Order: sequence, then structure tokens, then C-alpha cells
Amino acid sequence: MANDAESPVLPVRVKLKIGCGVSWLFVACVIIAAAFFLHFQLTSLVRQGILEMVIVDSPSAKGFPQWQSNTYDGAPPLYQAFTFFNLTNPVDVLEQGFPPLYEEVGPFTYSFLQSKFDIDFAPDGNTVSFREYQRYHFEPSLSPYAEDTLITNINPAYLGVLQNAGGDEALQLAFIGPLLNSIIDFLSTTYVELVCAEALPAVLAGAQQRLLNGSADVDGFLSVWANSTVYPSSEWAGMLVSVGGTATGISQASARRLFDASARGSLLDASSADQWFSTLQGDPSARAALTAENYLQPSQMAVLLTWLRGSFQDNVLAPSLTARFGVGNVSDLGALQWAQGIVTPGRSAQTIFPQWGGLWDMPPEFGLFPGAVTNPMSVDVVKQLIDGPYGLSNALNVGVFAKMVLPPPISNATYAKVEAMWGLTRPVCNKFIEYFLEAAVLARLTRPSLKAIFLQGGGLVTTRTAHSWLFDAVDPLLEYMQPAQPNARLMVNFTSEDQVRALGLTTQFTGKDDPTKIAWYVQYQGSSLQPGYNFNMSITGTDEWGQFPPLLGAYDVLQPFNANYFRIVPLVPVATSEVLGVPTQHYLIDNATWAVDPKFFDSIVGFANMTGVLNAPAFYSNPHFFGCDPKWPAMLPGTQQPDWHNDLTVVDVEPLTGKVVNVSKYLQVNFYIEPDSAWFLMFNPRFPTGLMYPVIYAREYATVTPALAKQIIDEVYHTLMVQDYSLSVGLPVGFVLLALMLWLSIDGIVQACKWKRTADSERGHRLIQ
Repeated sequence: MANDAESPVLPVRVKLKIGCGVSWLFVACVIIAAAFFLHFQLTSLVRQGILEMVIVDSPSAKGFPQWQSNTYDGAPPLYQAFTFFNLTNPVDVLEQGFPPLYEEVGPFTYSFLQSKFDIDFAPDGNTVSFREYQRYHFEPSLSPYAEDTLITNINPAYLGVLQNAGGDEALQLAFIGPLLNSIIDFLSTTYVELVCAEALPAVLAGAQQRLLNGSADVDGFLSVWANSTVYPSSEWAGMLVSVGGTATGISQASARRLFDASARGSLLDASSADQWFSTLQGDPSARAALTAENYLQPSQMAVLLTWLRGSFQDNVLAPSLTARFGVGNVSDLGALQWAQGIVTPGRSAQTIFPQWGGLWDMPPEFGLFPGAVTNPMSVDVVKQLIDGPYGLSNALNVGVFAKMVLPPPISNATYAKVEAMWGLTRPVCNKFIEYFLEAAVLARLTRPSLKAIFLQGGGLVTTRTAHSWLFDAVDPLLEYMQPAQPNARLMVNFTSEDQVRALGLTTQFTGKDDPTKIAWYVQYQGSSLQPGYNFNMSITGTDEWGQFPPLLGAYDVLQPFNANYFRIVPLVPVATSEVLGVPTQHYLIDNATWAVDPKFFDSIVGFANMTGVLNAPAFYSNPHFFGCDPKWPAMLPGTQQPDWHNDLTVVDVEPLTGKVVNVSKYLQVNFYIEPDSAWFLMFNPRFPTGLMYPVIYAREYATVTPALAKQIIDEVYHTLMVQDYSLSVGLPVGFVLLALMLWLSIDGIVQACKWKRTADSERGHRLIQ
């Protein structure tokens, strides 16, 4: 009875089924948990790895070499290719008003090299300041034309001058100031050198007599003058040719002839002053003639000329002339001649230098203008008038002067302002206004000078080499109108870091605290505001050179600040793509960039108005006027039709890292002449207006190298594959195992219950029995 009452033992098979089911159920839960854990852990690691790859917050950052320069080992080459519109019928356009005919010449392709320097990271690593050194290297293998290919087109510099002046009639008026500055500069240099040459015989003869002091020992004087290397006394200052330690070896016979006033070509021959002037100016034929006439060796003539230009002029000739005319410096004789005409009385620079003064039909000197005044203009007043704070050498100040004094009558208050600003008393002011109008409005000085400048390439149409158009054009008109900045180049090719230091620092966010602000501008080249638009536009947006914010969404719009447009040019995603195996978002410029927008003075669909920024009527567009009204290319016979395959900017961005893996950016520069423009009434009255004149279009392009593409795939997408496998493999395995083990455990429990009921029933029967 005791054995029958004992509890039955559960079969081993059932125990194993239940035990295995529970154990593997636990394993399945671990696998599922591990899959989720690994997925989220890898997500964090991928994000961290991407941020380490793209955020540069110190020189030790992983991506610093790529950020600092695009010339590091393995860097993808960045190219800029320029295609010019060459005007083939310039004479017909200017003289007959025919429509312009263009041919495209190019591309001229250059490697575009960039490197940052003067780099300064903020202590917290959130911002960085730097300067950027940009330079170009011509690539002949990618260019079907040589850099010295000649290109003819309208002159942007001339259009800029006309815009600032208000037309070519106003240009004549504005040009009088820079022209006067040029005239006085000529009078203060070349003219004064002639005055010195003409004064040489009398001054030198006077110095000889002073040193002889009544003595008849002329040979003794000549010997000391020619070959002594030590001053006999202080009275000889400036009168020794051989100072410097070595005697000239000039013979006594040559010295006698040089001091013989009756000998042709001698220093004392007044009739030979022009010949000595030409020699001092570098005329080789005049120099050879004087050398032979005075029995000198070429080396002796060289020493003699050094003496004349140096110690003799400084110690003898200049003091004599400054004392004679009451000026502080011998160069002031030029200003004195212009103001009073008394240095060479009755002789104008127009007649003294016919090869130069022949450009005008009036003497350039104010002092020789008809109508005498008491208390004539002094040298100091000339300096204030031309180079003072409101000096007329600046064409803008000419406009200020003209507005104050024209038209008459002039009030007493205005006379007082004119005297305070330019130093002109009332009578001198009245005479200067007459001279000003005669020289400028009647164009007796300015018009011939401007025409000469136009012939040198400073007019409405100019011809330059492709290299000069791009990098080093100096415009002849700008040399007068703004001599401190006469450059007319389209691009800047820095040749040294010092050139870049003339610009301000650029500051950007690094993205350390906020990755969406990576490469976001705080200031650009020292400025946080961009003038030239219809509002105070802050400089903001991201850098456009190769790096956008990471972890981009499929519909995120990029906001790059474009240094060509001087504003944000949004990029919108239009498709997904792939470059060398790297998945990308495909971006195009937002069409709103080309819409009418009063904020930017954009009034013509398809064009970005850059007039206020560039101080010239420049309008940017896509190449071949893509996206513009068809009337614009129709006005220019022979221009190519737009092609959306080749005329649109495209940017491919890897969305996780924000890195640009392929880019092809386009920009065309046009100059717009408004219908019925009054800019060309004086010099080019037939010039066609109402046209967009294309000058050049540029393409900037680069593609990631296979090695860099592989690096992105290895560092980002292989990890993502593991991340995806953690769920795509781990979860199915875990859930299948979970389901099986649940079934196994439940089945074991069910069998255990059945066995227990059976065992209990059997035990009950035995107890009854």
C-alpha cells in the first residue's frame, strides 16, 4: 500500500522537452534582445563615425587634411573650364548698329587649387576662422585653345565706368579730374626733368664760377671735378663726378669740352639741352651722339649721367630751382607750371611735348588759360584740389564739385564750401569753372584723351588674350579713373598668401555642437553683411565646397552661400542616383533663383541681377540662356540653343555623410544694356541696346575618386550592412527559435499534464482496489 501511494515520477522525455523548451526560449529572447541592441548600438556607432569623418573642430580631426586643402594625396581634381563668346563683327556693331555675331571659343580648362591658412579654431571647437588661397593652373591637355588666343567682346570695365558716371557724356565731365591728375603728374616728372635739363648750363656754369672764385686755374677745377674722389671742401658738395672711390678717367680734353659753352653737345651748351634731356630719359641714339662728341667712353658717360641725376641734382640744381621759384621741392615746379604757367613762361606742355600734348587743342595748364586773376593758385592749393580729402583725382569728387558749382549762379555759402574743400578763393574758383567747362564739357582735353585710351583697349569693345580676360587684364580707362584698382580681370588668381591677407577672415561653424550647422558661415572675408541688394542681407548658409550637413533626409533642401552670386542659392533634391557605387541624392538649383525678386533687384526671369554687387550691369544666367525667355538668344544670331543635358548645375551628395561626390556647376556672365539707354550718345550712338551681351560661361566640375568612393562604402555602408543584418538575420532567427521553443515548452507542459492526469487516475484505481 505504501508503494502504491507514492507520487509517480515524470518521464525523462517530458522533462527534457520542457527543460529544453524553457532554456532555448531564454536563448531566443537573448538573440532578439541582442539583435535590437546591436542594431541600435551600430546606429550610434555609424552616426559617431560619420560625425568624426566630417566634423573638423581641430587640426587633429580625422578630416582636417581634406578640409584644409584639395591638394592632399589622392584628392579628386577640381577643374574650372571657361568658354568665351567671341564677337566677330565689332565694327558693324559699333558703327552700324548691327546685331552682334558670336562664336564660342573654349573651353580653357584650369585646375582649381584651394588651401586654407591662418587657421584658428575657437577653444570650444564650435567655430573656425581662416583665409583661403585659391589659384589656377592651366591644363593644355583639356583645352583645345592656347591661353594667348585673342577674344573680342564688350568691355565690362567700360560699362562699369559708364554706370557710375551715368553715360559717356557724364564720363567726359568725370574724366577731367583723373586727367588733371595725370597732367600734373606728367608736369611734375617729365616736364620738370626738361626744366632741369634746360637750367643745367646756367646752374653748372654758376657753380663753376663760384668754386673758381676769381681764379684762372680752370684746368685745376676740371681735374678735381672729373677725377677727385674726395671733396676738397664742403663747397664742392654735389660737384664731384668721381665720388665713390674710383676716378672716372675722364681726360682733361674731354672735361674742357664738356665745360665749353660754344661746343655743340657740351654741358654748358644751352642749345643741346634737349639732347641731354633725351639722354637722361634713356634715348640710346642721343646718348651715343653725346658720348662721341665729348670724347667719352661709354662707362664714363654712365658715371656722368649718374652724377647728373644724383648728387648734382640733389645738391646743386634742385636747390637753385626751388630757391628761384619759391617751392619746397623741385617736383613742385610741375604743379606751379599748371597753376600759374610761370616756370616756362609762354611755353605750354602742349608745344614743348608735341608727341604728348598733340592730343589736345588747348594748353593743359590752368595758368595759361585766358583771364588773369589776382592771387593765383598756389602749389599747396593745387595739391589740395587734386589730392586732398576731396581731390578731383577721384572721379566721384569731380561729380561732387560739378553739382556744387553748376549751374551758376553760386551762392556765398557755396563759395565758402568750395574754399574749405578745395582751397579755391572766389576769383580762382570762377576761373577754374571756366577752365573746367572748356576742358571737360567742350572736351578740348578729355575727348581726345578718351579716344586715345579707347584705341588702347579701354573703350566699349576690347580685345584681350583669354588669360588676360580671366586673370590679369588692366584696363587703360580704369588706370585713370581708379588708379589704385585698375584690374579688369574676371577671376582672381592669387600668387601669394600676402595677397589673400588683404582680405578679411572667413569664419564658419564646425558643426561640433550642431551638425546641421557644419560649414555654416558666420562671416565671409571679414563681412557679415552683403551690400548691393534691396535689403540688408546677412551672409549665411553653408560652404559650397564639397561638404553639406550629414544625415540628410530625402526632401532636405541645401542652403549653400554662393560666392559668385553673393547670396544663398538653394539646391533641391530631384532624384536618387549612384556614383561609383556610392548612393547619392541628385540636386539642382532651385528655380526660384531665376524668378523675379525685388529683394535682389531681379526683374527679368532667368537672370540674377548682380549690378549692385559688381557695380556694372552684370546679369548671371545658365549657359545659353537656359530657362530664360527665348527672345534673348533669338536676338543673338549664331548662339547655341540651350541644352538641359549640358547647361544645368547638378550636384550629387552622399546623404549620410553630406559629402559631394560629383558636381558640375555652370554660370554664364552677361551684360545688359537697357532699351533706349542714354549711355552711348557721345562715342557710340549706334550701339544696339535692349540686349543681353554674353561674355563667358564657366563650368566647375569634379568627381570623387574610386579610392575615396571605396572609403565611403567601407566606412559607412559596410557598417550599415552589419546593422541591417543584425535585424534582418537576428530577428527572424530569434523569433523562429522563440516560436519553436514556445511550441516545444507548451507541448511538454501539455504532455506532463496528460501524464499527471493518467497517473492520478491509475493511482486512484489502485487505492479503491
